[in-house]
Amino acid sequence: MNKIYLFFIISILTIAVSISTTVSYGMENIDPDNDNSQFAYSENTGWINFEPNGDGGDGAEVTDSAVTGFIWSENVGWINLSCENTSSCGTVDYGVVNDGNGNLSGFAYGENIGWCNFNPTEGGVFIDSNGDFNGQAWCENVGWVHFNNQAVPYKVRTTFQGAETSTTSVIVSKRAVAREGNVAEEDITSNTSGPVETLGSAGSDIELTNDTQEGKQQMVGIRFPNILVPQGAIIKSAHIQFESDENRNGPVTITFHGEASNNAILFKEVDGDVSNRSRTTTSVEWNPGDWNTGDEGDEQRTSNLAAIVEEIVLRPGWEQGNAIAFIVSSNDFPNHRTAENGESNGPVLTIEFESEISAFISKQAAAKEGNVAEEDITTAASGPVETLGSAGSDLELTMDSQEDKQQIVGIRFPNINIPNGSDIVEAFIQFESDENRNGPVTITFHGEVSDSAELFQETDGDVSGRLKTSASVDWNPDDWNVGDIDNAQRTPDLAAIVQELVNRAGWSSGNAMAFIVSSDDFTNHRTAENGRSNGPVLIINYR
Repeated sequence: MNKIYLFFIISILTIAVSISTTVSYGMENIDPDNDNSQFAYSENTGWINFEPNGDGGDGAEVTDSAVTGFIWSENVGWINLSCENTSSCGTVDYGVVNDGNGNLSGFAYGENIGWCNFNPTEGGVFIDSNGDFNGQAWCENVGWVHFNNQAVPYKVRTTFQGAETSTTSVIVSKRAVAREGNVAEEDITSNTSGPVETLGSAGSDIELTNDTQEGKQQMVGIRFPNILVPQGAIIKSAHIQFESDENRNGPVTITFHGEASNNAILFKEVDGDVSNRSRTTTSVEWNPGDWNTGDEGDEQRTSNLAAIVEEIVLRPGWEQGNAIAFIVSSNDFPNHRTAENGESNGPVLTIEFESEISAFISKQAAAKEGNVAEEDITTAASGPVETLGSAGSDLELTMDSQEDKQQIVGIRFPNINIPNGSDIVEAFIQFESDENRNGPVTITFHGEVSDSAELFQETDGDVSGRLKTSASVDWNPDDWNVGDIDNAQRTPDLAAIVQELVNRAGWSSGNAMAFIVSSDDFTNHRTAENGRSNGPVLIINYR
């Protein structure tokens, strides 16, 4: 079974460069079959040639550690794949890196094209086991550069072959403190099932595990929702990163267990709700060094919690997207540590895992005007369309009660990095609730029949007038409460819809996919968030 390495990395890079026009060339191992497998493509720059001087000529070379040399764009000129501290890139050492398994990262540079990121947040380039480049890179001046198109055949092929044998993803959850009930402290000074206080996100801190102001020892629960790790994954590493809230020092041993649950629920202010939860057999001890206010480094990062997480995701009832909770305790509580618990500085869980199933995550549905749209169908099947921006707008599924109108909704996800004809194992959309909404409702999902869905426009009927897939899925969500982002806000499996789209002859990795959402049972609608950080998220597992 083929497996693909995927790396999800959040980084900020500031690079000051001076570039010389001097061009030098490397060896080449591109287009080994001499069938013109040497071209990438950008809508704004045209063809990009990885073997610009013909067979055996100068151009790009792929090794197990880098992609080096120069490539040529017909409209923007030379692009350097391996900037070095020489005349080629001034004082910069930066290039395109190969991790040895075909997963590319780093930056290329051209005077006219700017920096080109080979591992952007919503894209990425990898070389598969056939030696074919796949996916897309992002260039700051011209946008996406696409590899391995199916509809208009073009590709870049090399003699280097990527790995077939493992899948590694890194997923970061920063939502432990997003709402009341994700973090809780329980007084265990005199009673092992004492009163529980749930912590909000407005300035509260986490005492690990002694509240000196109130003179009580405590047990702490920390819950992370939406853990996008497939069932049965092998956990390579897992850590929680804290930020120090106070100066704290002295030796201390803090013990972590996981909650032995398929899907940890929110903590409640009920006696014993932390201490009475079933715990994993596995535990991990942590001996942090001294903390200074504002520190967020190695001393604030837990020991490796991989064994705890693996015990949970190996449970038969675990599902990707469920919540994991940790139970934190200490018998050595006088020298405790105090961590931040705000919206922007609360605990962050990072998991690196290995799985037979490749996971693609798109969080860009609401990132720009035109990716989400609502169309009024109260009086006409092709009514006015409103496109939603990302500044505080919400998504009505599928009734706008304030304006008293039924509507049909379009949600578009760009840059779906899934090859044509892939086997779709599972697909779903995760929403976050914007309002308290309840009562029975049936919401129906179709896909848009398109090789690459266009942005929605404020034109009458632009949502309802789009062709829909033969496959459809009905959803009967449970009641929603403000801020919920759990199973009730997750659609049923949309794999049949996604499969129909990626099986289209014109589908290509990196294309956009849109869903059309409607309901005849619109009175008890649901209202979802649509901001940059909390808009709808599409998760697809595929082989």
